[in-house]
Amino acid sequence: CEGVGVRARWVDVDYASHTAQVEAIEEELARSLSRVRPVSSRIPFFSTVEAEWLDTAELDAGYWYRNLRSTVRFAPSIDRLIEDGFAAFVEVSAHPVLTMSIEAAAEQVDAGPVVVTGTLRRDEGGMRRVLTSLAEAYVRGVPVNWTALVGDIPAHAALDLPTYAFQREHYWLGRRGESVDATALGLARADHPMLGAVTELPESGGLLFTSRLSLRTHPWLADHAAAGTVLLPGAAFVELAVRAGDEVGCGLVEELVVEAPLTLPERDGVRLRVSVGVADDSGRRPVAVHSRGQDGGTDTPWTRHISGTLAQSTPDDELDADLMQWPPTGAVAVPEERVRGIYEELEASGYGYGPAFRGLRAAWTRGDELYAEVALPEELSAEATAFGLHPALLDAALHATAFRDRIDDQVGPALPFAYRGVSLHASGASALRVRITPNGKDGVGLRLADPSGAAVAVVESLVSRPMPAALLDAATRTSTDQMFLVGWEQLRVDAADVPLDTVSVHTAQDVRQLAARTDASVGSPPVLLYEIGPGLAVSDDTSAARAHELTGQVLDVLRTWLTEPTLEDSRLVMLTRGAVGVRETDPVDPAVAAAWGLVGTAQSENPGRILLLDADDTPASTKA
Repeated sequence: CEGVGVRARWVDVDYASHTAQVEAIEEELARSLSRVRPVSSRIPFFSTVEAEWLDTAELDAGYWYRNLRSTVRFAPSIDRLIEDGFAAFVEVSAHPVLTMSIEAAAEQVDAGPVVVTGTLRRDEGGMRRVLTSLAEAYVRGVPVNWTALVGDIPAHAALDLPTYAFQREHYWLGRRGESVDATALGLARADHPMLGAVTELPESGGLLFTSRLSLRTHPWLADHAAAGTVLLPGAAFVELAVRAGDEVGCGLVEELVVEAPLTLPERDGVRLRVSVGVADDSGRRPVAVHSRGQDGGTDTPWTRHISGTLAQSTPDDELDADLMQWPPTGAVAVPEERVRGIYEELEASGYGYGPAFRGLRAAWTRGDELYAEVALPEELSAEATAFGLHPALLDAALHATAFRDRIDDQVGPALPFAYRGVSLHASGASALRVRITPNGKDGVGLRLADPSGAAVAVVESLVSRPMPAALLDAATRTSTDQMFLVGWEQLRVDAADVPLDTVSVHTAQDVRQLAARTDASVGSPPVLLYEIGPGLAVSDDTSAARAHELTGQVLDVLRTWLTEPTLEDSRLVMLTRGAVGVRETDPVDPAVAAAWGLVGTAQSENPGRILLLDADDTPASTKA
């Protein structure tokens, strides 16, 4: 066989299976298997001897002799299984032997795609190979009970894999730098999700926590906004102050005043500093939180967002009877539909709460008191143990006040301004019972307990104030924004400035014809003019279809122009209309804007060869 190019391998047996040679051992095989007592199995069994489903109680010595002597009816068995609706086959073996035979048999049956995989491979006998084979089946549509394999894991712990197969190309943005262990920098780990490291200040005996916050590292923060601006919630400032107090033995946040909101940019992040000062004679320590934009240099000032005082005294863990008896006696339930609709009402008043902060589950009223149940969404529950009190949970505890406060006439969304008497009695809660009572003219007091009624936290007083949108706008403008702004200047083009040898093209075919007429030895036309937009015929008027068809036409022209050797010295002017809005009132065509973005990418990949120009419909632009 090898001499004529046929792959051959010796099989180390002393007789040939499925031939008359097996008949010589029939009696010996019957004696050896006589003590085997087959029973019915839980898993259905299909026999390649009979090409039929069998009860495994029939698999006696006679069956196994027939198995060894008879023809293997493999292809008919695969045909029958596919006809019965099976579309996935797993060969359980030390190395794939039958997978190619299964695939070959399946090709003869017109029954749609069939998944075939093995379990182990030669020299790959570990669990990693089993999991790889399982993943191969899963990505090809075979359902897998992952819980049975890895147990119950929270949704956020699962890897975020690409939704399509890469074609051996990488599209990830490169890392800006490897993470560094805080101890390698002479710092101590802060052991908190929102803080990176902590160091002691030798001269004063104070502490400084450092961190970096962004919507990439803490995506749940994007679900907290006011007047359309993403803000670090006041509850996060409380959490930072509580953690700082734990480090210096101060279990009470005596006072905390929010001086300026901390806005989180859509991209990049902010550098955060939590400072704790030296203790006075009574053991009190000042605390403050500052931030600066990630790209801010040493000349960029730090913004102080909170200032306050930490104290050593801690109130006792006295249980609140109204949080033990639940719901409290005499409390009137807020209708479920009112509770479900409260976030739409808050949104209409300028608040922006995404899923992470929509924790209100039920509410009750009793006189001027409010009671509520709040809980973190499932994807945040697992990480609650890393916090003293998760900011999204504490923030949600305040949402029940909307059933009492009038929010329609506010100047802007009311945000926490001053906290007093904050103490934490138990950490890691993912659900709370909440009691809210009036405290002064504008304040409320909060008592928080876990679902069993055990004390979690106390806020003696919380005062909120309307936050004007103008203040939020100011907070989003860093010093860099104030130095560099986008400005538009009117440009007048004289017709005499346009090269006379400009050639207009309308399709990729025009480009090919131009290339064919151009003599490379003489030189190519200096400028090709291609107008994107109304001049192109688009069959479907829906935005998505128009964008798809328009960008497809533009891409065809770009590719053709870039691959024509005789046009390699030419320049391409891509003219759009309505792709960019200079003024707020300017109409923008989404399809043309998509084409503008595509050309912008080609422009960056071919420096100096493409001019991208957007014009409006004013007489001056039309004339030019």
